Amino acid sequence: MQQAIDINLLKENPKLFFSQLPEKAEEEISEFLYFIIYKYNLNIEVLNKNKIMGYDAKGKPITESNYIEGLDIINKEIDNGTAKVFTSNEVRKKIIDENNLV
Repeated sequence: MQQAIDINLLKENPKLFFSQLPEKAEEEISEFLYFIIYKYNLNIEVLNKNKIMGYDAKGKPITESNYIEGLDIINKEIDNGTAKVFTSNEVRKKIIDENNLV
């Protein structure tokens, strides 16, 4: 009997996806990924340095360097007194108004 694995886990939870694979399959997938990296001349070091930390509201990946860069910008704006800050109620109101929730 074949083992069923949800392919969507590959995007949602790669660690869980790979933990369900037989060891040989994991090795073959790694070889395939190295082939893709070679074929498209990707830099492995850049890929490793830009770990995906999460995704924005539109599903676009946020890398570690994007995240740190964003924090640096916010910190400079705070230090300069130019940061736009909002209370929880202001954020809640904006979400409700923009999505016609009331």
